[in-house]
Amino acid sequence: MSWEPPTWWDADVASDVEDRLRLRVHELARAAGIEAPPVEVVSPEKTLLPAGVRYWPENRLIASSGLARMAPEARDWHLASALGWWASERPRDRRSLLTALRISCAVLLGSVMVGVLMDGMSGWLTAACFLLLSEVGYVVTPWTQRVQQRAMDEAGAEILVSVGVDPASAAREALQGETRPSRWKRLHSTIPAPQDRIAAAERRQGRAAVPLH
Repeated sequence: MSWEPPTWWDADVASDVEDRLRLRVHELARAAGIEAPPVEVVSPEKTLLPAGVRYWPENRLIASSGLARMAPEARDWHLASALGWWASERPRDRRSLLTALRISCAVLLGSVMVGVLMDGMSGWLTAACFLLLSEVGYVVTPWTQRVQQRAMDEAGAEILVSVGVDPASAAREALQGETRPSRWKRLHSTIPAPQDRIAAAERRQGRAAVPLH
């Protein structure tokens, strides 16, 4: 069951929620054998995911205060997924590689556009090329972010195993209420579809623990 704040919910209680979320992050980080990252607790409307990573000006874990309303397994699944950024090199390596890919695509798109303009193609054809190439950019960037998120989810699953939480059960608790987005939305989304994230956690069942370092 989800936890609902009492009618006397106030700043003191909010501070207590932040402390409890930070404490749980430290417990999960310790289980993963890593130093706990800085944690910033924000209101739900200020973050796309219940827990994620802010990369600038420093890497820090962003946790939604709404996590306090979730069941413990769901809360741990979101926090562990975010901690996957620090627990495994794979998400960081993928981010570096995919950033290079995105820059290469941007340079390629820019070169094509310059060539189109210099060749003096008709206005409607130039506009069509511009729209097509822009759409390619809108597809490539979300795809790279989905790949990175999958790597974080995989590392998060290993963290959950280390604290005795079944990743598949936790993923279902965290995501089963979410609807599957349309094919168009999935193509442009920076986050894998909830059902795909659950399926990935279920495939993890029965496998031996994988060292994170």
